[in-house]
Amino acid sequence: MSTPATITIPRQPNERAERHEARVLYLTMGADRSLEAIRLKLGKSKALMERWSAADQWAEQARSYDSSLSYVAVHRHRAEYDAALEAHRTKILDKTTSLTRLLDGLEAQVARAITGQVVEGKDGKTYYIPKMAIDVSALAALVRGRLTVADMEAHALDIPGLRAALLEGADDA
Repeated sequence: MSTPATITIPRQPNERAERHEARVLYLTMGADRSLEAIRLKLGKSKALMERWSAADQWAEQARSYDSSLSYVAVHRHRAEYDAALEAHRTKILDKTTSLTRLLDGLEAQVARAITGQVVEGKDGKTYYIPKMAIDVSALAALVRGRLTVADMEAHALDIPGLRAALLEGADDA
């Protein structure tokens, strides 16, 4: 949904420039708005300001204007939050990809060490490297890394939220 970046206050039909200026000043004054402040700023009479205000319903327009400002502010904040959330999600998914590559390499090294390996030397001969005992901390690091990746992906993809939405949708069916 697109939201306006600013709120325009168009001139009303047959509204002269000075009357429009007075109305715009009144609407945009915010919480301190008053006919007296507009009167003093423009050098107009109190009676004229009251007449214009009553005829054009400035108080009602001010409430509507304030509501529109709130709407724009809320939606602008929401858009900024959504953009930050998406940037965070993308960053986490990129990190999980990097960490997964690292863990894949560690897992391959551990597998070769556990099973032993056959390699061809530069001299063209085949050599057997016997299996080795693996430090339990290497296996523990590998398992913790895989769990961390799974948690990071679940966080970035909002798996609990998606699951709840799916379950809620199933209840509606």
